[in-house]
Amino acid sequence: MAKPIKRLHPWERLPCDPHSLLSLTSATICDDQDKLHAWLDGAKDTAQCLDILSRRHRLGPFLWFKMHEKGLWDSLPVESRQRLCESRIAQESVATQSRETLNNLRDKLNAKCIPFVVLKGLELATRFYGSDVARGYRDIDMLISERDRGNTLDCLQTTGWHRLSRIFLSTPITGKFQHAFDYRKGDALLDVHWSLSRLPGITINTEAVISRAKSQLLGDSNYQVLDVVDELILLLISAFADIQRGALRLQSFVDIAMVSLQFSPSHWEQFHDQATRSNAIGICKEVIRLINSLLGLSLWPSYKPTATAKQNVPRDLLLLLPSPGSWRSKLWAMQHLPVSPIYYATWWTISFPARTLASHPRLRRRVPNPKSI
Repeated sequence: MAKPIKRLHPWERLPCDPHSLLSLTSATICDDQDKLHAWLDGAKDTAQCLDILSRRHRLGPFLWFKMHEKGLWDSLPVESRQRLCESRIAQESVATQSRETLNNLRDKLNAKCIPFVVLKGLELATRFYGSDVARGYRDIDMLISERDRGNTLDCLQTTGWHRLSRIFLSTPITGKFQHAFDYRKGDALLDVHWSLSRLPGITINTEAVISRAKSQLLGDSNYQVLDVVDELILLLISAFADIQRGALRLQSFVDIAMVSLQFSPSHWEQFHDQATRSNAIGICKEVIRLINSLLGLSLWPSYKPTATAKQNVPRDLLLLLPSPGSWRSKLWAMQHLPVSPIYYATWWTISFPARTLASHPRLRRRVPNPKSI
């Protein structure tokens, strides 16, 4: 049996300057055509940067869309245009499959009277990127009530979905430390969430989040999606968790920026109140500070970091770069979570078996060959 190909860390062994990745991402988010022109004319590592952003940071479809929108497509190196076209074509296939899979899931879950909310992927692309193929994604994410978890997992099993996540002792025990299970059916991938976060000290009321959900047209059907404030809180917490485990993709920062840029002052007030009630305001502020520092943005204009948390690009960039055991990012997370260092260390140790079995790619359960399902 062939050994699995090791996926490179998003920031590992880069063939280009990481600051170039940040600069290009920032200019693309801001639609800064002059800066993009200057970058394309002056950068020596254009092709390498675009390749890394596409392959490791899932920004290929976004860059394809933006470069066409700004009339910069013909200025790109030939190999970059080919790579971005490949990612765009692949995303069109994923989007078509996602719409079909969602329609099928809706029919199965509605028959069992199980409500659900669509998260991330197709939903984010449609609502905040302007097209369901303008953002890179591979799977479908949905949020259910924890009380419906048993019925939902049973329904998936009886309709041909294969659980990839392993269970530690029991589903309820694993579910205390893990917020979702991964599933596969043929080539389709599905993440079933019963919580937006299991980070220690973060207390998000899933039932309240579901009750605030809005209707949104995805493809040719309406689905429940997160309220825009809950959307941003989810994205910030997810980015924090990705940094903590040492695997942050710049797509996460782009998602946060695309949602934030649609916020009004009243949205930010509501965001502050809801994040505070969930004990997540500290980590949300820190992720926004990081984005503003590394990408030169001004998300949440009224938020002013303390003197000890001012922008420091070299220090902040180190958080994203690999370190042995991701010790640097774990130390950073411990400083910003709303729990004591002892509590954090205890939680991390106790939850390790459940989190690792449920989510580590090398420990996933084997399923039948997709072509034979």
